[in-house]
This record gives sequence, C-alpha cells and structure tokens, in this order.
Amino acid sequence: IALKAAYTKMSQFIHLLSSYTITMPTDLWVPATDKIKPMQAHQFSLGAYYTGLKDLEFSVEAYYKNMHNVLEYEDGASFFGSSHNWESKVEMGKGRAMGIEFMVQKKGGKTTGWLAYTLAKSDRKFAEDGINNGKRFPYRYDRRHHLNIVANHKFSEKIDVGASCEFYT
Repeated sequence: IALKAAYTKMSQFIHLLSSYTITMPTDLWVPATDKIKPMQAHQFSLGAYYTGLKDLEFSVEAYYKNMHNVLEYEDGASFFGSSHNWESKVEMGKGRAMGIEFMVQKKGGKTTGWLAYTLAKSDRKFAEDGINNGKRFPYRYDRRHHLNIVANHKFSEKIDVGASCEFYT
C-alpha cells in the first residue's frame, strides 16, 4: 500500500479562449499582456495505491485545483469577424476543478490492460456584474464522467492485439 500527497503551484502565460456562442472550432490561444494577467493555480492531490495481488494494481486519487485569472469572452463578445482590440472583449475570473479517479490495472500475463473511471467537475465564476451575473457555470471542457477501458493480448512474439474504449459526458 502506498499513500501519496502532492501540492503544485502553477502559472500559465497563455490562455485558451473559447467561444460559447458558436459551436465551430474557434478556440484561440492568447498571450498574457500588461492588461491580461497570467493564470495562476494551486492544486492539491491525494492518492492511495494497492499492489498486493499478483499482476493487479488498484488506485484511487482525488484532486482539487483552484485557479485565478482565467479568461473568457464577455457575454455576447467573440473574435468572430475581428481580433482587433481583443483585450476589451474578455473578462478575468476564477475557476476550479475537482475530481476522483478509480483504476484497476492488470500488468502481467498474456492479457493486460486497465479500467479507469473518473468523476470530475470544472467550473468558472466571474464578477457579479459580469459573465452569468457572477454565478458559477460549467467550464466548456467539463467532463463529469469519464470511463476508459484498455485491453492488450499477446498471442505470440509477432502478434499483439490491443483495443480501447473511451466514454465521457
């Protein structure tokens, strides 16, 4: 049995800017500037790992991430048409992400693979007179449920077959 804990402080000097108003792939990476501060985050994680059964490993890991200076378009604004004066079309706020992952992995024998399930949440919050009237809302890339199944089978030294399946909401 292994127990692990971690703390990470991060700064990111480019921002992912996504449009909620159109469903086209319009994500942009924009730099931090004098007006747009870098995103900063503090992340905490805890995990427990068990390897006491032959060829099997079990793990559970939880995390919480608190973010400042996340960037979103102001309500009704986008880059669609013109990127001129983009800094006046965005708003800075706070974000958070949290989740827990369960995983079982088979490492030995001819058939190997893993099954992992993650329950997670990611949201954003801006000033009361800003985006969504200051109420929390799910981040565009929030994936509440994430199931991942991977299997590999080695038939011989020359033939190895693998399959994977991923489901998320």
